[in-house]
Amino acid sequence: ASRNGSAMQPCADGSRAVTNSAQGLQKPFQCDTCQKKFSRRSYLNAHISVVHRKAKPHKCKRCGKSFSAKHDLHVHSRSHTGERPFECKLCGKRFSVSSSLTTHSRLHTGEKPFECKVCGKRFSVSSSLTTHSRMHTGEK
Repeated sequence: ASRNGSAMQPCADGSRAVTNSAQGLQKPFQCDTCQKKFSRRSYLNAHISVVHRKAKPHKCKRCGKSFSAKHDLHVHSRSHTGERPFECKLCGKRFSVSSSLTTHSRLHTGEKPFECKVCGKRFSVSSSLTTHSRMHTGEK
């Protein structure tokens, strides 16, 4: 057994698989490109297709835009339907994606988790920090 609780276990085909003893989960299928392991060949194949081949098999029937993950297509579909399932408990404003609600909530809390390493100025949105950082580097 290794330090993280995994052990090598023999497989029926004579190969060996990594087993996570804490969960009893074997992951015998390994990606040759990044070494990530999977419990099923279908998971490995999907990983290779999406991550390494940049496949986008999920296509929007309304506008034709394609996505690598089915969830991303589902979120995109809200741009057509106008659905906004995430509501701010403080002001009632609604959002189509949860991350937009999280960012919006910082207006109420004053939270600024993104700090400039050069001058210490803090921002509530990471893109604002990115824009600000260009001031220090001279990048446009």
